[in-house]
Amino acid sequence: MPAIRLSVFINFIISLIGFFAFSCITGEKKEFIPDPQVIAKQEVETLPIGAKAPDFYLPGANGRFYKLSDFDRSQLLLVIFISVHCPESQLYEDVLINLVDDYRKKKLQVVCISPDSPLALLYEDHKYSDLNDDYNSMMIRAQVKEFKFPYLYDGDTHEVSLKYGPQHTPHAFLFDKDRKLRYSGRLDDVLEQGKVNAGLLRNAIDALLSGDEIKTNRTTSSGCDIKWSWDHEQKKDEERRWQNRPVMLDDIDVESVSILLSNPTKKLLLINFWASWCAPCVKELPAFVEAYRMYNFNLEVVTISVDKYKDKEKAHDILRKHHAAMSNYIYKGKTHSELIKSV
Repeated sequence: MPAIRLSVFINFIISLIGFFAFSCITGEKKEFIPDPQVIAKQEVETLPIGAKAPDFYLPGANGRFYKLSDFDRSQLLLVIFISVHCPESQLYEDVLINLVDDYRKKKLQVVCISPDSPLALLYEDHKYSDLNDDYNSMMIRAQVKEFKFPYLYDGDTHEVSLKYGPQHTPHAFLFDKDRKLRYSGRLDDVLEQGKVNAGLLRNAIDALLSGDEIKTNRTTSSGCDIKWSWDHEQKKDEERRWQNRPVMLDDIDVESVSILLSNPTKKLLLINFWASWCAPCVKELPAFVEAYRMYNFNLEVVTISVDKYKDKEKAHDILRKHHAAMSNYIYKGKTHSELIKSV
């Protein structure tokens, strides 16, 4: 084999070995039981440009722990704070997967961290996701989306998040080979489905890889507010407001059911027929209440009891027990045959 071809072949093998070594960062296999804590409110300051990357040791959504030194082989380190429930974070999930593919051979390591405390997540925060920000939800999201990067959980105490100081999810921190912060802020100037491509972030990465200065090294992040654990009082307030809502049970006849079935609302309409004597119906009632509380901005949930009318109070008691403070009815017709035919 000619010398030049041999040299190229050797360099190729060395690069290939480096590529696979870099791609197979597995972390430490270790059991983790999440335990979110309420911590005192404090000022959150964003890490300044030029600062060293704070160390971390956090559990990943793949069941392994990762520390900063696990990524020493990478020339650049990109730490991005995202969260499961946040629509802006969801908007960038595929973009980040593509970013990993585009820059893997150039030794850019992407690490995502969820800073949110499950204690502070409100029902209204679930508008765009059936998952919350707890550790198990992260595991589901990472598996379904097939993330190609470590997705780490910091929702117990925010120990790492407070050192980096993200202001929203997503918030990117790009570090050079010496692990000094060279870019901090948003990923894009556009937050619109189909248009996001992490343009600002890609420009910063390309500049560092080329040895150039980053023209704008700090931008204001945009997206969802961080769910710090000290915000859990807002969740208590939300619960108090819900508990103060009256739980009504009104009468309905077959004509009114027919009108209801035509959905005169401008929202999605979910009608649940149930009865106090139906054990599965009673068991799943809380799930309908939860669905309404999560999605009521675009969803109406209506329950219709098919109990005998004389058992109206019994049905009402069950609704009150589960605080089903939505539109509830009991069918007042003489027989159910008309109702069945109507539906």
